[in-house]
Amino acid sequence: AGLAGQSEALGRFAARLPELNHAAALVVRRQADAELDAVTDGIGKPLVDAGWSAPREVALAETFTPDWTALLDGGHVRAVFWFAAADGLDEFYRAATKSGSYPFLFAPGVLVGTKLQSAPPGFAGKIFCSFATLPSDQSSAGKTELLKLSGESQIPDGSFLRMALSSAKVLAQSLRQMGKEVSREKLVEILENLYNYNTEQTPPVTFTPNRRVGAQGVHVVGIDTQRKSLILPSTWVPLN
Repeated sequence: AGLAGQSEALGRFAARLPELNHAAALVVRRQADAELDAVTDGIGKPLVDAGWSAPREVALAETFTPDWTALLDGGHVRAVFWFAAADGLDEFYRAATKSGSYPFLFAPGVLVGTKLQSAPPGFAGKIFCSFATLPSDQSSAGKTELLKLSGESQIPDGSFLRMALSSAKVLAQSLRQMGKEVSREKLVEILENLYNYNTEQTPPVTFTPNRRVGAQGVHVVGIDTQRKSLILPSTWVPLN
């Protein structure tokens, strides 16, 4: 799932947390980023459906830093969805500590990396991160396959290579089904009928004429701010 899918998953996850019943929320996003245009709507729909007010949007730019202390003062904002650069979190953390207000914080791992793990102690139990895939999605056979393909190279513990290999295996499987008559139209037809294909690297992949994202779901994981690590197992949030 891309950022739009992860925004929806985080919205759905937050809406189910009993501690955040109808809470006031902020969506923090990069300014003038077309890829993030759908993020606020993706987050807002499940929240509004659950009885929340529509989240307020805060757009960050290189020349603009919000007055976080004013925004957080009084504890009215209970949930913050962070879809901006990770380095902006430092100022946010300082403001939270100064105001004594620690809202729940939700963010996609692809944007914030390990920055969530450096949050102040006041955020304990309140930080959640989304991932399209986790190492636990990889089977033992898949791990062996990736190591064999990499040879002597060092494989980082990240999702990019697993997702790349998964995409390559989906393409190879489709080409095998096509046989000698290779065409774009035939490839699309085969992909649109691919169901629950296990790449051994990511969650099973399914495509249909109306479904263009293979794995329709997102992992949401808590962050242990004391141990600076993920809290596993994750919660799988389906999007279909």
